[in-house]
Amino acid sequence: MKASLCTEKALKILAKIPNSIFSIGCETGSEKFAKELGRPFGPSETLKAVKIANSVGIRVQVYFIHSLPGEKMKYLKESIELIDKFYELGVEKITLYKYQKLPGSPFYLIQKQRDLSAENKKQLNRFRKKLVKRAINFNRMRKEEMINNTFRVILAETSIFDNSDAIGYIIRGGPKVLIKNASAQLGKEVDLKIIRMLTDKFVEGEIL
Repeated sequence: MKASLCTEKALKILAKIPNSIFSIGCETGSEKFAKELGRPFGPSETLKAVKIANSVGIRVQVYFIHSLPGEKMKYLKESIELIDKFYELGVEKITLYKYQKLPGSPFYLIQKQRDLSAENKKQLNRFRKKLVKRAINFNRMRKEEMINNTFRVILAETSIFDNSDAIGYIIRGGPKVLIKNASAQLGKEVDLKIIRMLTDKFVEGEIL
């Protein structure tokens, strides 16, 4: 969803959807960079949308993009700081994409026109790695918070690593769940307890 469309009236209506969860675009934590990129709104609007969503009971995920044309260390620092704020606000997940050039696109033409050597590329890459690490740690911490909590899950497929294990999908939305020795129960809905965080995108559960 676009943050600019997340009015209180709209979100109150959407909150009537059971287990409603939405991804809101932010892309950068810098107001200045957002304007340079031609975005119709800045990160403050995304922050406002998250707060409204919280107030009406909607779960929220937020996505960022790094390596955009004209990116500077200051902008990356602001994105890292905003991710920390989103954690405090209870955002469920941060998705971080890497910008890819698409010949002929507006961003591609902008990048051709800009002098991106003004800042030390090694320094830029160092802060990009910091941003990636912060997003991964954010998601790992959220997965750790799930431990010992119970969820309704559908056993959907066999694990590619061990065909005796099953992969489950949380009905209300969330990370994939590994369930040991459960492939014989594919297609069933079960209640399980999360027992371990495996990665920033994957947890392990135990059928109750």
